[in-house]
Amino acid sequence: MDLSAALDAFRITGETLPPPLREAILAHGGAAVAPLLAIFRDESLTEKDDPGEGWAPIHAVGLLADLKDPAAIEPMLDMLEETDWDLIIHDRIVIRLPDFGRMALEPLLARIDETEDDARHSTLCSILSELGVKDERAFQALCDAFESDVILGASSLAQYGDPRGLPMIGDAIEEFDIRWDSPAPVYGLEDLVEAYESLSAAPLPFALRAHADAIRERFESAHRPARSNKIGRNEPCPCGSGKKYKRCCIDKPAPASTGP
Repeated sequence: MDLSAALDAFRITGETLPPPLREAILAHGGAAVAPLLAIFRDESLTEKDDPGEGWAPIHAVGLLADLKDPAAIEPMLDMLEETDWDLIIHDRIVIRLPDFGRMALEPLLARIDETEDDARHSTLCSILSELGVKDERAFQALCDAFESDVILGASSLAQYGDPRGLPMIGDAIEEFDIRWDSPAPVYGLEDLVEAYESLSAAPLPFALRAHADAIRERFESAHRPARSNKIGRNEPCPCGSGKKYKRCCIDKPAPASTGP
């Protein structure tokens, strides 16, 4: 299939990209990059009432990543800045950009340095951590991301795989406490533990494990249904008389509670 015909079919494909069509486009190699970028940027193809139901630009992300042409990196980074996490194309770029490996390192570092938005910074650092490229600037960027968002930063450090991140994550676990004023009082604890164990390739050290277990127990006990204090009529009276409750203190008023 010639490239023009393949791209015509590609523009109107729906959610599922047929494998033969995908292979037909990839077979044209670098010649397919420019027209795929044009489709990727074409806002008219993002509409759900378009014949392709908005899927062509999304599929273009995958094809461009498969072709690994560096010309696609900056347009994808631009799209990340123009879209939010709840759009499929945004998510697809986050997943596929790491496939460019070292080619994406410098563009990512430049964008990380430029952005002032915390959410975008975390997203870019997440992609950076998955490039499979060790670089001191990348490690420092991930450390900065950790300072901004401990939970997401810990996951990125674990994914990056530099053991220098272990003390930072360990300190975060040690300093973690229940946030009773939060809708999710123990949000992030399991993520921190998972990040530490993933990076160390070993179970959590005893002291950190004991601290994490104590936090879980405090939280769970606070939400555990209170055991009924009701005394059965035929149970021994709690006053210690040896009589059954019904024959002893059942009619006496209960002592006033003094609270916690």
